[in-house]
Amino acid sequence: MAESAAVAQALALAFLADAWGKRELLAAGERVLGSRPAWLGRLVRQILARFREPPTADLRALRELIETSRSFRSAFTGWTPRPGIAAVVANQPSMAQSRWSVPELCTSHELAGWCGWSDSELDWFADLKQLNSRSAERALQHYSFQWLPKRRGGYRLLEAPKSRLKSVQRRILHEILDQVPTHEAAHGFVRGRSALSLARTHSGQTVLLRLDLEEFFASIGAPRVHRVFRSLGYPDEVARSLTGVCTTITPCSVRDTLPSLGFIEFRDPHALAARERLKKRLAARHLAQGAPCSPGLANLAAFELDVRLSHAARSVGARYGRYADDLVFSGDAEFARRVARFEPLVGAIALEEGFRINHRKTRLMRRGTQQRMLGLVTNQQPAVSRRERELLEAILNNAVRHGLASQNRAQHPNFLAYLQGRVSWVEQARPEQARKLRRLLALCSKAEADSIIAL
Repeated sequence: MAESAAVAQALALAFLADAWGKRELLAAGERVLGSRPAWLGRLVRQILARFREPPTADLRALRELIETSRSFRSAFTGWTPRPGIAAVVANQPSMAQSRWSVPELCTSHELAGWCGWSDSELDWFADLKQLNSRSAERALQHYSFQWLPKRRGGYRLLEAPKSRLKSVQRRILHEILDQVPTHEAAHGFVRGRSALSLARTHSGQTVLLRLDLEEFFASIGAPRVHRVFRSLGYPDEVARSLTGVCTTITPCSVRDTLPSLGFIEFRDPHALAARERLKKRLAARHLAQGAPCSPGLANLAAFELDVRLSHAARSVGARYGRYADDLVFSGDAEFARRVARFEPLVGAIALEEGFRINHRKTRLMRRGTQQRMLGLVTNQQPAVSRRERELLEAILNNAVRHGLASQNRAQHPNFLAYLQGRVSWVEQARPEQARKLRRLLALCSKAEADSIIAL
């Protein structure tokens, strides 16, 4: 740290360690410098004019004000002796008042103990100096990586934390993030809400507008995650470490393995631009898609987006809901008349909040067509589409006649559990539509058990 920066940091810490007033700030500065130079009085007046209350939650802003002050900079120019640090005066770090019952962690040392790590292990897992992200050695990296193809072209990166980091991220999720309520419009990864609850909110409407946020998790960078933890009352030092533990930078060696686009996509300028945006987002610290705490942090980071879109929807007589990266708006005839002008407004709000709409996935569905969202048809009561139910019934019938293995064309490791999940999804939306499927599934289960006993 440069000499002037070190003195500015020491002064900022000392100013925040005592009462906030001219006399107290002058005394604190004198203790740090060992004297009371003339420029100190001018600096104190400037600080009090900028901050009427002590900026305890923003030490950096106070330090930057001191560093850029003309009075302070004049002390380091010319032939006069430059100021030095005679004593370090600092207040004991403490949490700001929080409305939620989150663990009280005032220092990085306390955070390390709460995580079950040593101080050096916290530094290693938080990786604030980006040492691990620059390493090409997979053994030194905290995540495992896998590129998965999307149904409509392109690829998404699954970044799964390894066991020790994953266990701490789960604890952060359950003991910190779950204590904070999300916006009422958020239905994804929220206890008591689901895709079905969102579909019920938007069923039976005149018009349904569905939009998709591009690379939702990768779009949420470290500054936004840091603000979430600061809003929970954590000191800057602890918030930075928590941010490091919950975010990652994708190594260059992984970004370079992004599979090539298909023949048609390679000639699509929009697909090429989206590919470059993805690489840029992954090169910065971001939420990992695959980390236990990412959905909870994403919901909190998108709180302001939900607030603004809810107000915008109400202004045009519409309802709003979000499931992860899916934005859903619905309404009656009034919304149907204004929906063409409403869609660009949503895109503008998303951009201002740091997100980007994937316009290729935008769908506007009116009552005369099939209104689909999150795998459900919502024209009336939410339900799985008839085509999907009939396909599932055919698979179960064939499985009863010819065995489960004959129908497992996608090579699911536990095909029976996969079928049970699909039947449960149908049953959750419309129980009466799943009765026949349940009977067929029971026959499949019995046949599978009989074959195991025969072996």
